[in-house]
Amino acid sequence: MEDDTSPSQSVAGSTRGTGVAKRPKKVERSCILCHRRKIRCDKKSPCATCTRTGVLCCYPASEQPVTRRPRKTTIADVAERLVRLERTLVAISSSDSHTEAETPRESTVQASKPDGGGSDNVSVTEEFLLQNGDSSRYMNEILISRVLEEETVRHDLLVDPDGKRFEPLDVGSLLSGYSPTSANSLNLHPQKWQCMQLWTVFVNYVDLFNKVLHIPTAESVVYTAIEDPSSAGADVNCLLFSVYFSAVTAMEDEAVISLLGHGKRRALSVFRRGLEISLAQADFLEAPTLTGLQAMGIFLQTVRAHNTGRSVWVLSGLIIRAAQSMGLHRDGKTLGLSIFETEMRRRLWWCLSANDGRVAEDHSITVNVFDPSTNIEFPSNVDDSQLYPGITELPDNRGRWTEMSLPLIMKEHCLARRRLYQVIPPSASSIPSEAVRKEIVDKTIAHCEEEYFQYFNTVIPVQRAAMLMGRAVLGKLEFVSRLQWLSMANQNTTRGLLSTDETLAEACQILEYGTQLQSDELLRNYRWISDVYPQYHVLLYVLWRLCVRPTGPSVDRAWVHVEKSFDVEFGRIGFETAPPGSKWTVLKAFREKAVRIRQMVAEGKATGNGKGTSSDIPQDSAAAAAGGNGDATGTGTGGLEDGFSWPPEDADLPDWNELVEDFKLSDFEIQI
Repeated sequence: MEDDTSPSQSVAGSTRGTGVAKRPKKVERSCILCHRRKIRCDKKSPCATCTRTGVLCCYPASEQPVTRRPRKTTIADVAERLVRLERTLVAISSSDSHTEAETPRESTVQASKPDGGGSDNVSVTEEFLLQNGDSSRYMNEILISRVLEEETVRHDLLVDPDGKRFEPLDVGSLLSGYSPTSANSLNLHPQKWQCMQLWTVFVNYVDLFNKVLHIPTAESVVYTAIEDPSSAGADVNCLLFSVYFSAVTAMEDEAVISLLGHGKRRALSVFRRGLEISLAQADFLEAPTLTGLQAMGIFLQTVRAHNTGRSVWVLSGLIIRAAQSMGLHRDGKTLGLSIFETEMRRRLWWCLSANDGRVAEDHSITVNVFDPSTNIEFPSNVDDSQLYPGITELPDNRGRWTEMSLPLIMKEHCLARRRLYQVIPPSASSIPSEAVRKEIVDKTIAHCEEEYFQYFNTVIPVQRAAMLMGRAVLGKLEFVSRLQWLSMANQNTTRGLLSTDETLAEACQILEYGTQLQSDELLRNYRWISDVYPQYHVLLYVLWRLCVRPTGPSVDRAWVHVEKSFDVEFGRIGFETAPPGSKWTVLKAFREKAVRIRQMVAEGKATGNGKGTSSDIPQDSAAAAAGGNGDATGTGTGGLEDGFSWPPEDADLPDWNELVEDFKLSDFEIQI
């Protein structure tokens, strides 16, 4: 017996045998029985085999297509596609048309295309958002986009047909060295009634300062997960633990003990470990979800109150990359998403961007990492009650306080900081004018005053806390950027420009916002916000100014805020574990020197002259202590021991420019 040979096999065999491709002959199919038994069929009706065995002889339908192997792509095909791609790139580069959303051809793929005014051969999809449940994958690389444009089933090209998945990366060990391979996060959840209390604390004291959730839709997910965490997805458990962590951050230690039965430090450690385990179980790095990113946005906002280490900033960059892989940096309108989903993505992206920029301040790293392809708009200034899934039109922005008021102020601050970074030149040869900086900052502050601040009612505690924090952040933006511009414009010295009484009074006002938030009894549950938004640069300036000129009309006021700022910092959980080289090491060293100089000035006044101890007082300090006009000189070194090199010229204390340059170093260590 011989096997039945298909036409394609015959063609392949003849081609291999002769080396020359021959035109295939039309061969009739064997009957079904002969084909099944793998025997020769005479192709008659009925065939001899069926007649001999006495069975019904049936042939396949003639219209049934014959399965053939797909034609292999040749070099000529590749060359032809490259030619078409070159024409497309030329057409795109010469076109100024804006992109708009196009109705996707498949429900699982959403793509944005240029306006349809051109010919078909230059209409190329520039970006794709492929969704798979709650996760998605964003693509905008032009070569991939051009290939996918010619395919009819793009989703199948990006999904492993065998359903194979790689082993997930151990996220827990990435965060803190903890290995959750055999751990279970379920036993780390508090009791149900405790979970409900923590959720209430989060909604009342945290959510309005980090608006990434839509509470009306999130609370049903949260309560369902609280009822049975084992049935919830791993990303939802991530959200729960981040909510627990942030709620404990907003609570006093006594309240945590009363609710959970143990202290704040232990509670934070347990909930962080639960978050790490859930991240590993969710395979977060390989398959990030919107819920998982929301959890990390909440966590990154509040963990800064306890940990200003470099790992937090590195983790923030990792989360930004995960968000970009899901296309969060592209506005939902260009991706064809619904209004509700677009709003939630806007909230989340700007929250992550603002967190990343602020964390960089802890390590004196000024890096402009803003992606020029980012086109996402600000979220709307509306309450959660005005949004719902399926909404067809956004309500108009209202001239009143909303749940988004402070988050939008923070986003305006983030955008202004981005614009300032963009105008700062890579070298000092072309320094932008002060008018450029002033225009950017003044427009931002005026916009926030007009759109948000005027509608705050400071009698209401939450709005008072938001007012203090918003003004502190914007005041710091104006103050620090002005000092930076003065430092760039005056390369030799800025001591006379920056050591004025007016500048010190302005710095004290910014510090006062934070100290008022810490001292107001009605704002006890909002005190964590001042820990998240530290005023390191402003405090550094005040300490420098107290060293350079230890007397003046605002000096006593400055010392009050310095002591309050240090009391708050020393009382922070985890402060004693801050790594060497952190900014607080520098600030503590400056404070000690300022205290010594203050004591010397006081001793000089007590003896009736300012000369007895002037060898350890800087020029300006000695002159002020002696009541002179600034012509006194200091001859001692008076510098910080073992680790910080003071400039030998002019005075014991560095000029502001040199101080700023030293303050930008991220790897120094000071032994005190």
